[in-house]
Amino acid sequence: MTNAEPAGANGLDQIFDVLIVGGGLGGLALAVGLGHLPGLNRLLVEAADELRTATGTLIGVGANGLHALECLDPRIVENVKKYAQVGTHAEGHVRPADPAGEPEVNAMPLSQQLHTIRWGATQRVLAELVEPSRVRCGHKCRGYTVDEAAGHVAVHFKDKPDIKARLVIGADGVRSVIRSSMCPSDPGPRFLGYMNWNAVRHVPGSSSAVGSDVIKTIRDSKTDFSVMVYMINAGCDYQFWQVRMTSASPCFTNGGSGGGGVPGSKARVMQRLQQLGWQDIMQEVEATDESAIYERAMWDRLPLPAWSAAGGHVVLLGDAAHAMYSGPGQGARTAFEDAHQMFLAIKQHWPNPAAIAAQYEEARVHRASIIQNYAAGMANLAGLSSDINAFWQQLHPDTPDADGRTERFREFQLWLNSYPEKMHGLPGSKYTSPEALKAFVEHCAAATAQHSASQQHMPSSKISCA
Repeated sequence: MTNAEPAGANGLDQIFDVLIVGGGLGGLALAVGLGHLPGLNRLLVEAADELRTATGTLIGVGANGLHALECLDPRIVENVKKYAQVGTHAEGHVRPADPAGEPEVNAMPLSQQLHTIRWGATQRVLAELVEPSRVRCGHKCRGYTVDEAAGHVAVHFKDKPDIKARLVIGADGVRSVIRSSMCPSDPGPRFLGYMNWNAVRHVPGSSSAVGSDVIKTIRDSKTDFSVMVYMINAGCDYQFWQVRMTSASPCFTNGGSGGGGVPGSKARVMQRLQQLGWQDIMQEVEATDESAIYERAMWDRLPLPAWSAAGGHVVLLGDAAHAMYSGPGQGARTAFEDAHQMFLAIKQHWPNPAAIAAQYEEARVHRASIIQNYAAGMANLAGLSSDINAFWQQLHPDTPDADGRTERFREFQLWLNSYPEKMHGLPGSKYTSPEALKAFVEHCAAATAQHSASQQHMPSSKISCA
């Protein structure tokens, strides 16, 4: 490790060892881990004026995420469990055609416990384990320049001096500026065909109530995923609800690009639920203050064949590398896996950025591409989602589609939770063998290219369909 100046120094010629761009969950988790490498001069920068604590959502941390966090710092898992609710069962509710009828309920135990926790609570847990002097907020990244001769990268910010580092980690989310600078021909975030409203609200006694350990999903038919509702306890007497509906294009109340407390967003989701006759869900939304409701379009990013540039001096992590549809619930968990594997690579190979990037990409790119494409098959991408799912039917034509979906989901959960073992697949398994997953990724790459003309990517102008 190098003996550079401390992170609090302001000299413009200072060169950090590691600069993490982005203070979300993945970036902060890595920052916690790097704190265990003595002598490594590191800094995390965040675009917002302070680290966010409210997003109206939760994350589910399964076995793979818990293992990654435990390896970064056991205190993370210890503190996450203080705030989390433990989910042990899942319930799928299918609404009857007659609103007065009873829903069909399919209940099953989870293969492993799922810790559900507010995004903001997770953020606080991580931030409290990072030295304040290692974090600078209010740094809106504009790109970077590589000085190959000097062996470092200068990251540029709006109205702030450049910051130089030997290794720059772009953890700046689905709209990653680092990724855009690294891959200028990349088409940007891809619209997944859904609009989404969600919130967490404090409901005293909810975390100890009967059914608080149930992950509940509601939809209007077994095969139609045009409307989905999620009801999940988020721990510490917080209740999470989410309403997701198909949409031909991203559109937001009163223009803009979504966010928290958008004027009119509550009335908008209430109107849609009213049209469906879902009075019970309306009661949950009605009880939530509009300022706590987040209105979003659902986006992902196309899988990349490589996550590094400039000889390994710049790498991607988390949503910047592999933003995915949230259906499988793997967004935060894969970011924690990234942080763990990046920590291991730095620990093993510092100060060799090329070796760090090679080990990191070997561990992460293929696995993340599998999960991204699996998630895309659960989304509402015109033509592409059905094409992705058709691969599995062709692989096992004798298995009915409904049975195959259930089998795949269970097998994927087993594979995901086997982390960090068998990173490329479960040998001998029906759907997740290394051979099947390799063929799956190849099929998805071809299908994505074939359907590219029908996919919508993030526009530069504001949209309104209030």
